[in-house]
This record gives sequence, C-alpha cells and structure tokens, in this order.
Amino acid sequence: MKTINITFKVIFATIAIGTTIGKLNANSVGLKIPANSFTSESHPFNQNIIRKSTGSIVNFIKAHPSETTYLSYDLDLMLAGATHLTVTAICTKDANLNFRIGREDGTDLASVHLTPTGNVYKSFTVPIDLYEIESIGDSGLPLYAVVDPTQTDYRYNLSSFKFEKSDVGRVIEAESYTSERLDNLQNDIIKLGNKVSYLRESGNSMLYPGINFAGSASSIKVRASSANKNGGTLVIYDGPSGLGKELGRVKINYTGSWNTFDDFHANINGIEGGTRSISLGFIGTGGNDYLFDIDHFEFNLNPYNNVDCWINAASYDDESSSSDPYIIRDMQYKVGYIKNKPSSSYEYFVFDNFDITGAKSVTIKYSSGGVGGKFELNSETFYDNTLASLHLPPTGGWNIVREVTVPLNLDMVEFHGKNGNLILSIPGFDDVYDYRYDIHSFRFNSN
Repeated sequence: MKTINITFKVIFATIAIGTTIGKLNANSVGLKIPANSFTSESHPFNQNIIRKSTGSIVNFIKAHPSETTYLSYDLDLMLAGATHLTVTAICTKDANLNFRIGREDGTDLASVHLTPTGNVYKSFTVPIDLYEIESIGDSGLPLYAVVDPTQTDYRYNLSSFKFEKSDVGRVIEAESYTSERLDNLQNDIIKLGNKVSYLRESGNSMLYPGINFAGSASSIKVRASSANKNGGTLVIYDGPSGLGKELGRVKINYTGSWNTFDDFHANINGIEGGTRSISLGFIGTGGNDYLFDIDHFEFNLNPYNNVDCWINAASYDDESSSSDPYIIRDMQYKVGYIKNKPSSSYEYFVFDNFDITGAKSVTIKYSSGGVGGKFELNSETFYDNTLASLHLPPTGGWNIVREVTVPLNLDMVEFHGKNGNLILSIPGFDDVYDYRYDIHSFRFNSN
C-alpha cells in the first residue's frame, strides 16, 4: 500500500475547503474532512474573504481581487486506491474549483464544477488524475484548491471533502453478497466455491451493500452460465428487491452447461454517484427450473451499445505514447495533454472492437485553452480510412467545454462494421507541438 503524504493548501480564487484532523495514520480514502478544520489561511485578518462558521462550515468565500486566497491543511494522507474526490457545498451560482499539486498554477489533480443547489448542501464528485496521485509519492507536496480568480463575489459555502474509491469497473464476486431474500424454502441461492448456483424464479434475491458509484455507471457486465435451454433474466435493483428501483435487466442465454461461462451485457438506468446497496433478482419462463449460475459482475461507466450514447474518451484501450504522460494522458473524465511529438505524423488513442453500426454523424465534446487544431476519427488504420475529420478551435479555457458535430463517411462506417478498432488521432506535420485540446467524450449519432 502506497502512502501519500500531502500538506493541503486549499487555495481560493473563490473557495474554501478544509480539514485538519491532526495526522492521519490509517488509509484516508472515504474519510470525510470538515472544511473548517484548516490550520492556516491566506487572509486571517480579513473575515470578509474566508470565515469559519458553525459545525464544519467555511463561508464568506470569495477570491481576493489581486492576491491568491487559500486555506492550508497539514495532513499525512494515505490515498492508495483513491479514484474520485467529493466536495460537499451549498451553492447559489456556478463556480469552478480546481485542485492542483505543488503550486497554484500546477497540474490539475481534479476539477470540480459547482452548480446552484438551492438551500441545501449537495455533494459534487469528480474523478482525480491518477497519474498526478502517483507522482506525489511520499514527497509531501501541498495540494491547492483554486477557483477562477474572476469570481470575487460570494457563491458557495463549503462543508467537507473526501477522497473516494469507486467500485465502477471493479469485478464484484457473486458470492460476496451479505444477505438473501427467500420467499420460499426451496434450495435456492447456494454458494458453490467462487460462484452462486441454484438460482430460479422464486422471488428470491441477493443483496450487495456499500457499492460506491463515485462518478456514475451506465451498464453492467455479468459472467454467467446456464444449462437451461431458455436461460433466464437477471434483474438489478437499487436497494432491496421489491423495494428499490429497478435499474435494468440482463438476459442470460443458454451456454451449453453449468460450467461453461460467458459474458452478458446490458445498459442500466444511469446511477449518479453515491454509495448504495444493489440487489440481484431472477426471472425465468415459469416452472421450477434452475435458470443460471453467476460467477461475478461489474458496473461500467459507459453504455454497452456505442451508438446514440456518450462515450468517455478516457476509456480507451491503447495509445501511441503510453510511456509519456505529457503527450496523451488518461485523466479518467477526459483525455488531456494532447499534442504531437515533432517527429511523429500522428498521435492517437484506440478503442478495440467498437461497434458503430447505423451511425451517421459524430459529436465531440472538448475544451481547449491551447492552440486547438485538427482531430480525426479513423477505422483500423490512419490512411484512407477516415470516418470524420474535424477542426477544434480554442474554447477560451481548459474548463470551457463545447460540442462539435460532423457527418460521418458512411462508406467507412460500413467498412468499419461491428468489430473494427476505432482510432482517435491527432494529425501532425503542421509544426504545432503545443497542447491542443482535451477530449472529454464523444457520441455516434443515428441521425
């Protein structure tokens, strides 16, 4: 387990965040840190910029018109496994808050956009840049929280923040459930080694508490087997079955035997953050036959189908410069640090086996505080296989996001088929070697 020692300097160009609960000697992931537990601040004699309130609250938060404003938290944090940052605030007006390492103009660890919450406190959860977390090591570099310096009016109060570990994308073993719901006394739901067996349509279900959906989830993958010719259906509930909301259903088909496993997918109703209990129930075609066995399952950020849904750009499978995080970098919620090497004609990132059947256009969601530039989507190779070519002009800032939609080359869509590799590329040979743009997400459209 890697220990990451961080001295927090939460800096404000409109913010307050905070905490110091002394020195932390255990893993700090999931620990709620009160905002008003800071050890020092930039303007201790000006109560109209930052002020401690009752409970855990910091209020009177705004940026000084000419000076960097910050709070400092002297903590030794152990952040092994952290994937997200959650900030709890009450907000009256849109504001941006960036967490950076080492200095106020350093690299973003996480970027939080706060939106109006009415008269209630709300939690905002965003991914953190895992490369930046790793780069801290045990150096004890300060962490800054920086807000747009133009936001010199009061916009929000801060209550707390915490680092979290998301379970989205993690394999969850079927036998790890904590309780069963049994509507009869049949031999249903039996743990056999590393799987759950004897599942049939009897009103029974399994409960998995404490699943952290920091970020969101849009689909589920289930590893299952079935010797039942008709298979069955797995039902996913948000909470106990029969009481919680149904999130989606996965059809489990006949696999040939109880020992022959396959993967089954389905989209689910989007889950937006939070830690919750999930239940799995079972539906068959009637009768008392056993339906299927389950080995494991996992929730995923992106939908299973690739047309008419947003795809997180950072979910790519491969890239051209994996050893150089300053050419292309997976930042969880976007692909950043995009530029060309002077010697390369293309830099790129790849999505394997990407089905775009029926797509007619593509929409790119991006931001650019840099030079902007050309961007291409290709099938299998770069040359003569262009699906779409776009020019992405600067947006005015790395946090200012815009969308561009262009038609696709329909002949190339047909050539690409169901299993072609999708290549998102940055053409070179234009003597521009500066950072161009961040790609947040993209969507293939059927119209």
